[in-house]
Amino acid sequence: MVRGRLAVRHDGRELQADPGTRVEVRPGVAHDVWNASAQEVRLLVEVRPGERLEQLIRQLFLTAQNGRTDARGRPRPLHAAMLAREFGDTIRFTSPPRLVQRALSGLLAPVARVAGRRALDPDHVHRELPIVDLEPLPDELAQRIHGQHTRSAR
Repeated sequence: MVRGRLAVRHDGRELQADPGTRVEVRPGVAHDVWNASAQEVRLLVEVRPGERLEQLIRQLFLTAQNGRTDARGRPRPLHAAMLAREFGDTIRFTSPPRLVQRALSGLLAPVARVAGRRALDPDHVHRELPIVDLEPLPDELAQRIHGQHTRSAR
């Protein structure tokens, strides 16, 4: 965590992550992360391997940026069904239950395909995103992060 307070539901427990806190989630462990405050949250996320998750985040971000999400910022049902099928190897939604998700995805995905919906929007795949350096990391956090990378590289 760099700034703000993040709520994390991890392996059945709910935690609060403050600046300087590190949260590690092992593959296959159910977790939810959200900003439960009115304050802006900034965090660094590292995923290994991360290519598929990066593709998913890009799709979600640009879908929201294009105004094609619901009031809570979630993809609309047809798009969500396509994303669930495309990225089933990478992410599983924690709600609704997995069986319900599979049933809904199985019903909605063919409709979505006929309607021309895709999980990987071609415009999103190749769109250049701006690099925004919002602020430098606090020295203590930067040292911890760079130290971790140095140790893990050995």
